[in-house]
Order: sequence, then C-alpha cells, then structure tokens
Amino acid sequence: MRYIKPMLRVSRVIAVAAIVAGLPMLAQAAEPATLTLTCKGTATIRADYPLQSKPQPLSMDLIVNFTTRTVVGTARQRPYVFDDQLQIAEWNEVTVIFQGFSKYLGKNVSGSMDRMTGDVGMVATSTTQTIDYSLKCLQ
Repeated sequence: MRYIKPMLRVSRVIAVAAIVAGLPMLAQAAEPATLTLTCKGTATIRADYPLQSKPQPLSMDLIVNFTTRTVVGTARQRPYVFDDQLQIAEWNEVTVIFQGFSKYLGKNVSGSMDRMTGDVGMVATSTTQTIDYSLKCLQ
C-alpha cells in the first residue's frame, strides 16, 4: 500500500469537488443565452360589445434572453402592438413564463412559451379590455 501525504489527499479531494460542483454550470452553458423566435398566430380583443373582435392574424418576433431574464416582442401591428421588454418569472427545459407591464398597450401582460412545441399564449389585460395572443413560434 502506497502512502499518500495528507496535503496531496486534500488537494485531490478539493479538485474532485471543484469538478463535481462545475458540472451544473456546464449543463447550463449548453443552453443558448438568447432565442430569437419568428411567430405567427392570432390576437383577439375581448371587451364589451361592440368592441369585441374576431381573431386577427398577427406576425411577430420574440427575443428570449436568459442572461437578462427578459422576453422582448416586436409586433407593431395596431392595435396589437407588443414592443416591450417583459421579465421572465421562471423557466426550465420545457416552459418559459414571463410577465410585466406593456407601456405600448397600457396593459399588464402575462404569458408562457412551450419550448418543445413553440406554442406561446399571452394575455394583455386592463380594466376595459383583454387581448388574447395565440402564437406558434419557430427558431
């Protein structure tokens, strides 16, 4: 049996611990910092009659930035303007949940994205009106 000096043994234990501790960071590093998505779908205004509308076609991009924890929309079609930076509340491998206030719409916005299917659902609400967004997004 070989004798290993205690200091060398401690160094090896520290090295192994550092490698094991770094593994989660490597797994996170594999995820892209930013996703740029091209989306198509509909937006529907829900309000008291006669302001209700049928689903209107809508195209927009969504930029999901995991570093800054934000989702930015690029829709400039009136009245469905969504050109804001909203905070990502949480995310995992499957879902991104975001929310915030749209200064362009004057509404609170909450939404979620299914990272597997590309389905995005958003709701923009105020005291007088709701806009439902239903989008299919591709990278």
